[in-house]
Amino acid sequence: MTETTGARLRKYIPGLPLLALCTRTPRRALNPRPVSQALVSLDSRHYSDHSPVQRQRRHSRRTEKMTKPDRTRDDGLEIERAVKKRSVQCVHPDIGASPQAAEVVEAVISSYTLSSPLRKPYIPDELADPTAHPEILAAFEQAKAQYEAKLGALNDLCHFDCTGDWDPSSMFPGPQLLPIHDLAKVAVLRAAKSIVRLSSSLDEKALNNCCGLWIDWNEKSKTGVVLTTAHIIRTKHPTVNHWKGRDEYNSKASASVHLRNGTTAEGRLLYHQEHSMILLSLRVELLNPNKYERHHYMYFYHEDPNYKCKDDGGSIIGLDGKVVGLVNDHLKDSFVPSSILVKSIDLWRKFGCIPRLHLGMKFSSIKLLDTTHIEKMGRKYNIEEGLIVEEVSKESHAEKQGIHIGDIVECFNGQYIYTTIELEKMLMDRCKDHFEEGNALNAKIDISIQVFDTVKLLRRTANLTTNISDCGEVVDGSSSMVEANGARVDEMTKEEEDLSSFTPKSPISKPYIPDELNDPTVYPEVLAAFEDAQAKYIAKLCRRTALFTSQYRRVDAPSCLFHHEHLHHIREPAKKAVLRAAKSIIRLSSSVDGEPLTNCCGLWIEWDKESKTGTILTTAHLIRSKHPTENHWEGRDEYDIKANVTVHLRDGTTAEGHYLYHQEHYDLAFFKVRVDEPVQLPSFNGSVHCGQDVFRLGRDQSMDLRITHGRVEYWNPASIERYHYMYFLHEHDDCLCDDDGGAVIDLDGKVVGLINNHLSASFVPSSILDNCVDLWRKFGCIPRLHLGMKFDSIRLLDPINVERMWRMHNIEEGLIVEKVSKESHAEKLGIFFGDIIECFNGEHIYTTIELENMLLGRCKDHFNQGKKLNAKIDVSIQVFHTDERVRRTINLNVEVSDHGEVIRESTYPITATLGTSAAVQSNQNVAGK
Repeated sequence: MTETTGARLRKYIPGLPLLALCTRTPRRALNPRPVSQALVSLDSRHYSDHSPVQRQRRHSRRTEKMTKPDRTRDDGLEIERAVKKRSVQCVHPDIGASPQAAEVVEAVISSYTLSSPLRKPYIPDELADPTAHPEILAAFEQAKAQYEAKLGALNDLCHFDCTGDWDPSSMFPGPQLLPIHDLAKVAVLRAAKSIVRLSSSLDEKALNNCCGLWIDWNEKSKTGVVLTTAHIIRTKHPTVNHWKGRDEYNSKASASVHLRNGTTAEGRLLYHQEHSMILLSLRVELLNPNKYERHHYMYFYHEDPNYKCKDDGGSIIGLDGKVVGLVNDHLKDSFVPSSILVKSIDLWRKFGCIPRLHLGMKFSSIKLLDTTHIEKMGRKYNIEEGLIVEEVSKESHAEKQGIHIGDIVECFNGQYIYTTIELEKMLMDRCKDHFEEGNALNAKIDISIQVFDTVKLLRRTANLTTNISDCGEVVDGSSSMVEANGARVDEMTKEEEDLSSFTPKSPISKPYIPDELNDPTVYPEVLAAFEDAQAKYIAKLCRRTALFTSQYRRVDAPSCLFHHEHLHHIREPAKKAVLRAAKSIIRLSSSVDGEPLTNCCGLWIEWDKESKTGTILTTAHLIRSKHPTENHWEGRDEYDIKANVTVHLRDGTTAEGHYLYHQEHYDLAFFKVRVDEPVQLPSFNGSVHCGQDVFRLGRDQSMDLRITHGRVEYWNPASIERYHYMYFLHEHDDCLCDDDGGAVIDLDGKVVGLINNHLSASFVPSSILDNCVDLWRKFGCIPRLHLGMKFDSIRLLDPINVERMWRMHNIEEGLIVEKVSKESHAEKLGIFFGDIIECFNGEHIYTTIELENMLLGRCKDHFNQGKKLNAKIDVSIQVFHTDERVRRTINLNVEVSDHGEVIRESTYPITATLGTSAAVQSNQNVAGK
């Protein structure tokens, strides 16, 4: 297909912004039905005005018109009306009008264009007094009436709204489209030249209205070919289930093609294909079809609920103006992508038909399932790609080969297929090879498939004999007839009735009673046999629907990646990232003396192949036995290191977790567990920034993955919180499970944090995690310097406050002292609430996370020198005293400890009546100033 002869096609990209184009006509009722493709040939006098020849002729006429001399001035309104009246018949001589008529119209157009401009009348200021110049006012009112009449006629003629009002259905005034406004306008105007409107009738009764695309043009015969939907000739549509194949089409229906210049031409049907369904889009979405639809659709969503243009057969274009799909039903939100269209048109051009292999099965793609379900299938079957069998046609070769609902087809002819659209393209390529070998329709072709039996957990290869046809494929579920003697035609053996020995010889067939035996008073034994067979059928079906591959199990707790439209633009990379990171996330539970304690998540961080043991990083909440206060700085939490810990593995088994170490300040804990199979270790990204797209991953009680989307937020913590946290901000009411200890990941699947508290949405960033894990691996503990102070970062304050501090103190960076611990060295050195720490050991520190990483690095140097815990270290700090406005450098003597730091509030006792020496002395000692 060339650029000059028809619609431009290109590949679709999920999440790409698209535009739906159609030609509007007066609305009438039209049922939302699936349709097929149809090709229409036009009368030899009519052709697409998208051809280069017509463009050249239009250019020549414009050039000639511009060189004509000015004509005598006529009434512009009358000329305009003449143009409107005659342009429908004569505006283009190339499409059948006489040359004489064309010359007349050309002269009228030239005269009107050059001598009758549209000008708004007005009264000059010096003549604006109606009492002094009444004749001026009368002339103005007459001229204004003529101007408004001409303006209205011009609006009708050129279809522009010169008044400034706009059609609500137009895409361009929308503020959400401002970033692509100019690009989209160019694309639309380019693609609109290939769009036409079609209508059909049968026995002089209106049948349908559709849009279509020029795909071929023959300059010699002056004929064009239009691709549209087979809705144009569909006469009956008794069911919405496409797979029943009960639609009827009348190839003798009359079709009219409404050209862009206002004329019409008779269309002649060339071919129609019943299987290929076509629908509509604005933003591409790749989803599994429902059980009634064919499997070669893509889908779209748009935000305008009032969009109701009947544009079946219209095009879906990208921002470059190229067609990426064809509209099939304006109410169904799906369309056939250009990759299928190109192959279909190529087959029709070469062989006069569009053949397809009938497999006798319906499928859905694992790749397009909810991420939570894909991860579950990976745990259960170690399969994350392939096609799930949704239905097997009765008496098909697939049924005879023992393929059942819920099985997974991984390969076709040795080729891995991940989506149903890929499957359709593979089937069409196979048909092309078949026809190029000189074969014809209705032949048999063998397809080698690799099938995974989800009941027996077996993988096998089978040869599937398929039929090649250009009719719509019919897939009807299996059924079995109950005869008069009470027996079933496909009566199962006793071994086959046992669900535990489900074999390929026993298809899932739904029993029914033939009409001639459907009288319970005459055939009571038939009714009894039917009820028995129905019970067995339901039992077997329930066993299948209980599988992870069953569509009935795929609606449990859909994740944000499945139902949040605002994530469409990152859905594909996010899904890959989540599935990659999920392999390292497990569930843990703890108990003390048989009483449940808590549930948490965790991450594998080490694996020893020789000892077959793995190390888990999780939150110390897992063994926290008492939590009397929410104030972390009081240090009153208690931990039971003898608690029983159970590790729930991804395959559904459990193992005992052995305590290794916990750190109270950072709320981290390490456990060792024996596992026979290797575990997946995560990747860490030490850089995380505010506003970054991230996902929280955890597991619920059923080991199902829980996914929550949000963005990183970094603010100063509350007074009761530690200051090494970042925060997870989410806008939707997602189901937040107790995923403390779970991972926060980026769009590459790398861990950027460990969840500390699922309710406050706080997490420990990966930069601190890296330092903590490194210290524990090297020294068996995670030491930290206790400064005896709490801080807020100036950088994280409101800009108004930051600017005020700059005006008052000429300071824009640093840490504000929020609290000083009672009797700490900082208090003794005269550091007070509100002072600003600008430097630690000569290094400027801007945030509390930078401070924590600096403290951990200082401890690492301390241990590398052979020193131990509970030692004293001097830290040089530069302090700005905001009260005195004095800056000084002092040495702060601090302790190295792996316990949680406690900040005690400064208090003093009242031991005497106010005004006595004891009370006054205490006040002086504590207040200091």
